[in-house]
Parts: sequence; structure tokens; C-alpha cells
Amino acid sequence: MSRRQFLHLTAGATAGAAVGPRVAAAQSRPKTGGTFISAKTTEAPSLDPILDQSLGRHRIDPLFYNRVVEWGADGKLEPALAESWTTSA
Repeated sequence: MSRRQFLHLTAGATAGAAVGPRVAAAQSRPKTGGTFISAKTTEAPSLDPILDQSLGRHRIDPLFYNRVVEWGADGKLEPALAESWTTSA
């Protein structure tokens, strides 16, 4: 790589790094309304959680229903709909 090619590449990377955060910030605002499209590897035969216990159904459940508790990033249960809970032996 010649010195000239290196300088062009460095200038382009620097310009891209300067513009990149501004573009990301502009795109980070949520859009209200619209259509939600989800790709699945398996088909859910029904949207009724009682009648259908398939893997495809379990993957789309969180998109439609809130859960009582959720798994946190640390692997521990955290309240979602529940405010608190106790366990019994």
C-alpha cells in the first residue's frame, strides 16, 4: 500500500467515524405506529397459548403477552407484571 492510498484510507475512516455517531443518534428515535414484521424459523399453528404449546408459539409469546416475571441479564428472575413474590417450601 502506498503512502497516498494509506492517507486516503485514513481520511475516509476518520470522516466515517465523525459522521457515524450522528447518524446512529438520528436513527435511534422510536417510530410510533407502523407494522411489526417478525421472521420465524417455525410456524405457530395458533395464537392461543392454552391450545398450542409448540416451540414456534413460545418464541412469539413475549411479543404478544407480558409475563409475571422475566429473566434479567444476570440470570436472575426480575418482576415484570408482578411487584413482588415469595416462595414456599
